[in-house]
Amino acid sequence: MTRWPSICDLPSMDSSNPIVRVSRLPLWGTRSPNRKCPPLENGMSRIITILRAAHCRSTHHYFALDAFAQLKTPRGILLSNMLTKYYDAYLKGAKAPDTEFRDFKNHVLHVRDNHWGGAPRACEKWLRIAIEQLDNEQFQEAAYSLGVLSHYFTDPIMPLHTGSSEREGIVHRPMEWSVCKAYEEIYAELNHGKMRVEFQLANGDAWISDAVFAAAQASNPHYERLIEIYDLQRGVKNPPDGLNAEAREILSNMFGIAITGWARILERIAEQSKTTIPAMPLTMTTVIAAIQIPSKWVIRKIASVQEQQAIKALFAEFQSTGKVQTHLPEEVRLVRAERPMSASSTTPPIPTLTLPSEPVVQAPAKLASPILAPATETSSPPASTNTSVSDNLVDAPSIGPKTAARFANIGITTIGQFLASAPEQMASQLNTQWITPALIEDWQAQATFVTSIASLCGYKSQLLVAIDCRTPAQLAERDADELTAAIARYAQTKAGQRILRSSTPPDETNVARWIAEARECSQQRAA
Repeated sequence: MTRWPSICDLPSMDSSNPIVRVSRLPLWGTRSPNRKCPPLENGMSRIITILRAAHCRSTHHYFALDAFAQLKTPRGILLSNMLTKYYDAYLKGAKAPDTEFRDFKNHVLHVRDNHWGGAPRACEKWLRIAIEQLDNEQFQEAAYSLGVLSHYFTDPIMPLHTGSSEREGIVHRPMEWSVCKAYEEIYAELNHGKMRVEFQLANGDAWISDAVFAAAQASNPHYERLIEIYDLQRGVKNPPDGLNAEAREILSNMFGIAITGWARILERIAEQSKTTIPAMPLTMTTVIAAIQIPSKWVIRKIASVQEQQAIKALFAEFQSTGKVQTHLPEEVRLVRAERPMSASSTTPPIPTLTLPSEPVVQAPAKLASPILAPATETSSPPASTNTSVSDNLVDAPSIGPKTAARFANIGITTIGQFLASAPEQMASQLNTQWITPALIEDWQAQATFVTSIASLCGYKSQLLVAIDCRTPAQLAERDADELTAAIARYAQTKAGQRILRSSTPPDETNVARWIAEARECSQQRAA
């Protein structure tokens, strides 16, 4: 007998206001037959299984895919098939607000601070874009936009995104990493528990904003309690251990709201779009996803190492100073820059932490800004020059004389040799704590820029890589206005200021020239 997903909610009814409810009730045997959620077809189940295992590297990826099992309407299911077809664009969009836009004000909704935050407005914007793209049958572009929308909708369902306090700044990054690493366990509790989530969307033009407000209102009551019970010391050593049973129950409720709410939103979007959503075959998609599994596993492993090191550095700072300033998560720093904590912001104190049995080694400051070489090896940003792959490695961005000498000891003396070598192998041969494969990949991306595009110099390539524009081909596809704005936002951060030092952020004219040269470079290679 098929067991339907336990978070399946009752059919939505017309309402002028959104309704968000979570209840833990004995569901089985109490629901009428016409209220069952349809199971996924075998082909869809297989592709989702592959995508989850191979490509999900954050809670946003999981939320975006796990909502598909909760879809009930025929058009909603067709839309999920389309998103599965273009999974790469969909999942890229689901992380773009973190990796590309970095507009962290739009990731929050401070419920008790007059609803400060830009999440509702961002959702309205990307809803319009997605529906317009669907209506124009720009399905791949729509997949990306829907991924972006899923991020802005689900972020305020994390309680820490609904308020601001000093204690929250300390536990924010470690707790989110704990949630990510414990996702499957929490999701299993959600699916195997006896829970019903009812997420009923409002009618009217502002229905998506209403949904964000309602979800944040349901999340915010858990803000203080989650901060109080999170075990920072255990979470640093082993991320899932930072979450006790109570925290996991709270989070499973939030997962249910995020997943069910996003499913209802996809159904509404499918109904509002005027296009005929085509049935899209999944066979080739399955093959492609299966081929990409090994490389994705490598990416996940590298990302985990970086995050682990960053959190250890944060914890070490907290232990030594009682505060977190140097390693404060960038999203928290930027939100506070725009909206300082109110005097009334209070949070229960976190219990005094004892030193772990094994000393936590503070990661070098390098990790806080992985694209920068140590300050002792840098100078003022140079003017644009033509850099060649035959040049000495010391001429590459981020690599000063000391670091170049390290590479020379393993036989890498030119930029060309550096670009041709595998990051994992070089990191292993260097055998240092701070030069990781991921850091070398950043340096290689910067070196590729300066050897391919004449108008790019070291610090400009560093800025591009910092906002996740990593290749000339990616640069060629960017819009000058959007890219200039993204660089300007990053330049306001401390990491961005360390790159710029005394320079000013590039203006739109400069950025447009980079893009033009990147397009010319792509055309030459294609010829």
